[in-house]
Amino acid sequence: MNADLFSSDNGLETALLRSSLAFGINQELQGSRSQFLSQIISSLIMAEGPMSADDICRQFKIRFSKVISKDTVNSHLDKLTNKKKFLKKNRDSGKFEINSTARITINTEYSDLLKQTSDLINNVVEKTKLLNQGKLVSDKAKLKSKIKDALIYFFRLFGLDILGSDDNNPEKDSFIKKMREDLDINEADALILALSETIDEQVHNKNGILKKWAKAYVFTQIAQLDPTLNSFELTQFKKKSFVLDTEVVLHCLVDNTKFCKEYKQLVETLLKGQCSVYVPPVILKEVVRHVKTSKNSYSYFKSSMDIVPENILLSTIANVFVEDYYNSRKQYASFEVYYDNFLSMLRRKLGTMCIMLLNLV
Repeated sequence: MNADLFSSDNGLETALLRSSLAFGINQELQGSRSQFLSQIISSLIMAEGPMSADDICRQFKIRFSKVISKDTVNSHLDKLTNKKKFLKKNRDSGKFEINSTARITINTEYSDLLKQTSDLINNVVEKTKLLNQGKLVSDKAKLKSKIKDALIYFFRLFGLDILGSDDNNPEKDSFIKKMREDLDINEADALILALSETIDEQVHNKNGILKKWAKAYVFTQIAQLDPTLNSFELTQFKKKSFVLDTEVVLHCLVDNTKFCKEYKQLVETLLKGQCSVYVPPVILKEVVRHVKTSKNSYSYFKSSMDIVPENILLSTIANVFVEDYYNSRKQYASFEVYYDNFLSMLRRKLGTMCIMLLNLV
């Protein structure tokens, strides 16, 4: 049985999913994760094949009804090619394509996730058998199909159905009734219990399979709604709850990085849509870690700031605060002054709840 919980005939949707898995799950890529728009561009290339900047601009217009500047595309292509080593430029055609190493990584991640999902489904079957006094009345293929439907239902609940389709999330009672159809009464009870226990385990597992599917699912929906993150369709998001990740929070705390305006606009848009926005303690700790490493990062790049061309330097700086300082350094006597001012501002913005964390800096 195909364990893909996100089956789609749309080549772009499939590419978006695989791109999300590669950027969000693989540990090597996770440490230097590309920006949201870079993932969209990578996904387009995965779906369409080798593309130039002009090709990508046209596809944004065709697929998303969005206009994106060629300069913006070139900036992301440069980062994905020279810094992330995700793409390569064909010398003959001048077009960009997924390099062989990245393609292997993407396919490996996807295959591993399918195997883990298949194993999870098999475990539910075995658990059902155990709970039903060691016997299965129904064919295993039939049970696996029902289990797959249940996992799809719950991972979409995890991910929030941003598109708001009632068809995608039927009422709980009607869904359970459908799960029990054509099953022996005792076997149906065992299946529901086995699924309940398995899903509960997944909820409490930060690296659970359903959470990986949910994260990829949310990405594919947001990407298709608004790949530039400029103007979400608010009616689709109204009154939802969102947890901000480290990257979003970091860029929202500064004013002079390349993507701070986009991320601030994203958060403002969610708040205007009456969404609840959360920053968990684990994310605050990551922000503090980023603050702590900024001094070392600055020391590393300090001697290059007046020598290396700006576009090259900014493409290599990974610390948000060093990037922010570089773009506003004329306002400060030194990085130490910038650093102290930032900490004072951070305490004011985040309030007393963050004082203990900030004292670790």
